[in-house]
Amino acid sequence: MKKYVILFIAFLSMGFWSCGNDEDPEKTVPSISLSSPATDEPTIDLNHISEVPFSWAVTNGSVAGGYTLYLSKAEDLSSPRTYTASNLSIKVSSVNLDIQLKEWGIAKGEEAIIYWYVKPSVAGEAIPPETARKLKVKRLSEAAPVITLSAPEDEGLTIDLSGVEKVTFSWTVSGTITGGYTLYLSKAEYLTAPATFTSDVLSKEITAEELDAALEEWNYTGEAEATIYWTVEPTEDQFVVTPNPRTLRLKRRPRNFNSVKVTKIWDYAPHNAFTDLIRYEGKYYCTFREGTAHIPADDGSGKGKIRILVSSDGENWVSFALLEKKEYDLRDPKLSITPDGKLMVLMGGTIYDVLQRLTHVSFLDREHNRFSQPIPINVNNAIRSNYDWLWRLTWFNGEGYGVVYSKENNIHSKVSLVKTIDGINYNLVSSLNVGNVPGESTVYINADKKMQILMRREAVGLLGLSAPPYVTWEWKELYLDLGSGTMIPLFLGGPNMIPFKDDEFIIGTRFTRDNKTLTSLFLMNKLGVLRKILDLPSGGDTSYPGLLINGNELWVSYYSSHEGKTSVYLAKIKLDLFSDLN
Repeated sequence: MKKYVILFIAFLSMGFWSCGNDEDPEKTVPSISLSSPATDEPTIDLNHISEVPFSWAVTNGSVAGGYTLYLSKAEDLSSPRTYTASNLSIKVSSVNLDIQLKEWGIAKGEEAIIYWYVKPSVAGEAIPPETARKLKVKRLSEAAPVITLSAPEDEGLTIDLSGVEKVTFSWTVSGTITGGYTLYLSKAEYLTAPATFTSDVLSKEITAEELDAALEEWNYTGEAEATIYWTVEPTEDQFVVTPNPRTLRLKRRPRNFNSVKVTKIWDYAPHNAFTDLIRYEGKYYCTFREGTAHIPADDGSGKGKIRILVSSDGENWVSFALLEKKEYDLRDPKLSITPDGKLMVLMGGTIYDVLQRLTHVSFLDREHNRFSQPIPINVNNAIRSNYDWLWRLTWFNGEGYGVVYSKENNIHSKVSLVKTIDGINYNLVSSLNVGNVPGESTVYINADKKMQILMRREAVGLLGLSAPPYVTWEWKELYLDLGSGTMIPLFLGGPNMIPFKDDEFIIGTRFTRDNKTLTSLFLMNKLGVLRKILDLPSGGDTSYPGLLINGNELWVSYYSSHEGKTSVYLAKIKLDLFSDLN
């Protein structure tokens, strides 16, 4: 019995010892040994070579975490200069090594003894050499030229390639370099697999298209932000102090960016905003407000005027009319064509001193080729107030429909559907029971006479649905489909819509997310669910798009301050961009 107890205790002891030792006792740890330069190698004269290669070997296994090369003036490797490597060698440029020798107090042209050593970058992955190796080096006799990177600066800013045509890289040089320069761009800090560009001067312009192609090659997905690295070296081999790579953040162009062309068409006034767009008798008309700011100054100066541009080809735009009315701030002009073929423009008109708002209208006199003086519209007494604004008008079967919103302040607003036959006198169709301060609205009526209203509120936007006589309404809150089952409410600003196909609509509106405000385009289905198609180059004070389908393109007028001054832009977008999503 005693024999068995002893054996059992021994067995338990072996088990506990085994559980307390996770390492394989038979596992061999890799060892690092230094290879080149050898200890007995003659003095390395930096004046005769452009770089010094260091190499080492690993036995009994491999190292996954890379290596660190140490260079020091002292045998104990104090105050070292370190370099990292992923494989069994690294080359240190003669110029960079010369700079280090200078920092260690070695004069130009003098010889010095330094020490080098290699360790695994991850402690414990390999056994390092027992001692450092001695190396005799002779400094450069003359100082080498120095390249210094200038721009783009490494400030953490992101360059959006959809908003620029090119990016300029520049640098400076102290000293003389012959043979030109090579600009290196890479996804990796060590500049592996770089894209290269040559230049004979101290700068290089790279087009946004070329940069986007490089990001595509490096497998960055569409519209993703990427951090890349860039530096400059002489094209020909020579002694030069080259800069460490600098980081640069780039945002890729959206999918099918080449399907979009954006042109600034007007920026003459201090503030140009709130646009609309239409084709009339073979010409294109774009209208917007001109002012000194988003709203007039407290002293009443800077009241808005309505500018109307005309173009025969959509490329070259000239001023056709400038409408103004004493004491009134005119804004948010909207174009439509009356049943008798007149081009008309609605506009809000406000006198701020007495808090009076009257919607005005003007018509194009085709005989004299000019617009009439703006006059107030007449709204049915049942809904008339001092704050009425008929924001947009849609014509159908000889009648024009629109939504009047009467917004006394930022808390109270009522909305009413009205109709007209002449663009001047408007009768009530129905009062719309909508809360959360409703406002700017666009109406559409399909061939079956069913009406839809896209409505802005101080809450999630709405889609209203009704059939004649347009008294009973169904309202749906608008949601944006982000994919993977994620839906977020969509808030509108300056909303517009135009039918596309199969009960789908293209929506243009202000869109704010992640503290960025943009003019964006969406595709909306009949359930009021939207998918974002495109962010137009925009930002800051922006939106109020005019929408026009012209052949196989969608034309979008809009305003934006992303380039500093609030200006009017025209985007031409291939409709294939929308069709590809179906």
